[in-house]
This record gives sequence, structure tokens and C-alpha cells, in this order.
Amino acid sequence: MVDTSYLPSDTRLVQTQNIGDNMTEKRNIRHNPLLAVMAIAMMLLIIVFGVTFIREIEQPKDQTSPAPQSAPLTDQTLTNSLGMTLIRLEPGRFMMGSGLSTEQLLTKFGRTTSGYKDEFPQHEVHLTQPFYLAATHVTRKQFAQFINATQYQTTAQQIGWVTGMTQTKLFGKHDGLTWDHPGFEQADDHPVVCVSYDDAVAFCQWLSNKENLTYRLPTEAQWEYACRAGTDTLFWWGNELQEAQGKENLHDASYDNWYATLIHSKGFMRWLSWDDGYAQTSPVGKYQANPWGLYDMLGNATQWVRDGYAPYASEKRIDPIGPNQAKRRITRGGNWYVIPHYARSSRRSIVPAPFVSNTLGFRVMLEVK
Repeated sequence: MVDTSYLPSDTRLVQTQNIGDNMTEKRNIRHNPLLAVMAIAMMLLIIVFGVTFIREIEQPKDQTSPAPQSAPLTDQTLTNSLGMTLIRLEPGRFMMGSGLSTEQLLTKFGRTTSGYKDEFPQHEVHLTQPFYLAATHVTRKQFAQFINATQYQTTAQQIGWVTGMTQTKLFGKHDGLTWDHPGFEQADDHPVVCVSYDDAVAFCQWLSNKENLTYRLPTEAQWEYACRAGTDTLFWWGNELQEAQGKENLHDASYDNWYATLIHSKGFMRWLSWDDGYAQTSPVGKYQANPWGLYDMLGNATQWVRDGYAPYASEKRIDPIGPNQAKRRITRGGNWYVIPHYARSSRRSIVPAPFVSNTLGFRVMLEVK
């Protein structure tokens, strides 16, 4: 007997009628083999679906899925009055600094621990504001527009020398080199070099006034976030330096062949086996962009960032920036001359504030209003 006392009276009547109908159906099934087989099949289907449903509702849901390390890149780009392409990057989180220990870096690349110590400790960074970053370095042509408009005198023009490398003299102090005479041939679409931090800041101020917008150098955190482009590997393309071919202009066979005319010993300084066709700087955007559409992040010319030097801390940082007034400043990225494994996403180069080199340029960041 089925207990229907908990149901309303009209519902009990319907239920009683249904029970009677069911009993009649059961008697018919016993006398009809086909109906019996169909009933058994139906019961099996109900059991299978029931078990599946129970498993689904009992399966624990992942309530703590970690957020991605970096926010997705939008498809928004703009072109400014100098013809620069700027790419909008959305807020996001990433791990800043080296994911490998000093010992692991020494094992993989050699050199000395002093070359790695400033990349530690690795720490989480959260960038809360979107920003635009230039897809390429500032070019000679774009910098020339600034010089022609302002008659600005660069640091190199004032002090009369830069640090660098030419075909007639090894790396060191070179007299008379400037942004328009860097010690090797350049075209208008090559990155401007022989510019100091102050020169780069002056360019950004001029461009800000010209367009009534706010241009700056990217912070060190913004730069590494953009360079990594959602990756956590040594380089934006992976962990192997030899995979850089076609991706960055680095110290390769073309440099070695040029350098050999100075030291008369071909192969003495070779780090990479291929020839990218450029012993020094190359046209910006010549090689493959990183996953977020940014070119030459780890090669061609090293880049100034906004920060003065400060050692890392292990705590999570939100929109970090180093001290503005500092005797030492940060540069990021590799270049045509430097040891290629220095062209890692986490690599920090620390230089004196007035430093000028024919291996060093910059790109601009535009604040989002």
C-alpha cells in the first residue's frame, strides 16, 4: 500500500487512480512478453540516467580555480601623429623576476652570480590600469622630428662621448658619437640609440604636449608584463636561446663577421650560429612579434624604463615603480651586442643615471584616459 496521506485530497484521488491503472498495466505485461521486454529496457534506461545524474550532482565543483597570470590582450591599437603603432594592454597579474634559481641559471648559461642576483626574489605583480605600449622602439626618423621641432641637445652632444662598440674600437668610451652618428650605418627605420634617460624623458614630454596626451617611459613592471605576454618562460618564445632565430636581433654570426675585421679572429665572440643579416641595429619590426604584437622586446636595442633601481622584495606588489631620483637606473631587453642570454624576460641591467650607449634606445607608453 502506498502512503498518500501527506498529499492534498484531490491529489490523493488522482494518485489512487494512477495506482489502479498501474496495477492493470502490470497484469497486462505478465501476459504480453513484448511489453515485458520493453518495460525492462525502460527500467534499465531509467537506472542508467539516474546514476549519471547522481554522479553529476555529487561531483565537487572547483570553486578556487586560479585566475590567469595575465589578462587577455584586446584588439585595440592606435596610430599617433608620428606614425607609431601603440597596442592597448589590459590589466593583469604576472610573476616578475626569474623563475629559475641562481644555480639553475649558472648551470644553463654560465657567467657569474652577480649577473643574476637582481632578478630575485620572484614576486607577484598586479597591474590595475590598462595602458598603450608602442609596438616598436622609437626610430631615428621619429626622434629626428623631436630634434627638429625643439632644437634639443642630447646628453651625448653635451658631453661629447658615449659608451659603445664600433668597427675601429672595442667596447668602451667613444668620442663624438651621437644619435645621428652612432658609429655604424643606420636607416630612418632603425631604433634611435645614443640617447640617455633624460633624452628619452624629454622626447615623451614633447610628444605629450604635441598631442595633449600623457606619454611616458613604461615602468619596469609594465615592460616585463608586456614582454612576457602571458608566458612564464625564460624568453617570450620559450626556454631555449637557440629558438630565437627570426624572433630577435641578437649577437649572432653577422656581428661575429663584422667584429672579426677588428680583432682578426673570426669566431672568437660567436654566441649564436645563424646570420640575421644585421651586425648592429636592424629596422624595427623586422622580426617576429611576441604573442601580444610587440616587436624587438628582447633584441635590437636595449630599452630605458621609467624606474630608478631598487632591489626586489618578495611581497606582492600593485602597480610598482622604483624611485624616480636614483643614481642608478634600469634598462631592459637585449641588443645587437650584448651576450644573448642576457636577453631574457626577467633580466635587469643597472646603469648610471647619465649613461649613453650605441646599444641603448627606448619605446614609449601612453596612459589611457
